[in-house]
Amino acid sequence: MEHNFQYQKIKGNIAETIIKGLFIDSGYNVFDYGMEKILPSILEKMKGLGDAIASEIRNMPDFVVQHAATGRLDYVEVKYRKDGCFKLAKPEVFPYKNAWFIIVSKTDIQCISYADLLVEKELTSQSNRTLENCANFDLKPEMVTKYRQYCKNFYKGVF
Repeated sequence: MEHNFQYQKIKGNIAETIIKGLFIDSGYNVFDYGMEKILPSILEKMKGLGDAIASEIRNMPDFVVQHAATGRLDYVEVKYRKDGCFKLAKPEVFPYKNAWFIIVSKTDIQCISYADLLVEKELTSQSNRTLENCANFDLKPEMVTKYRQYCKNFYKGVF
């Protein structure tokens, strides 16, 4: 079954909402940062532009998360992949070298840094990079389990 752009966008928005809720419930400050939220009016005007600034805007991570106790900031890019696999098409042009990628699937939530993704080339469902095992974030395993169940519930039957 073929699905249009809007259908794919909805799946991604659900993943972003789940991850945003997880960080907020874990005591983080979460700031919307992605192009769609910060600069929605620029989308049409950037069509066909290939310069460095346009590329940086297109690749803006979805969120900046701030650990409430330490104040540490991290870029977070959220992706939905039904099979849990992810790789950057052109890692050499991705401008946010300190970003973290959180990959939401029908059954899991995985996390990998840009640096680790460069080395490993691809995140797969067998990568064993579950979010609760990511030392960069201070997330309680039971909270991640709760939100993983949300993923299972929301994406059940989704193509």
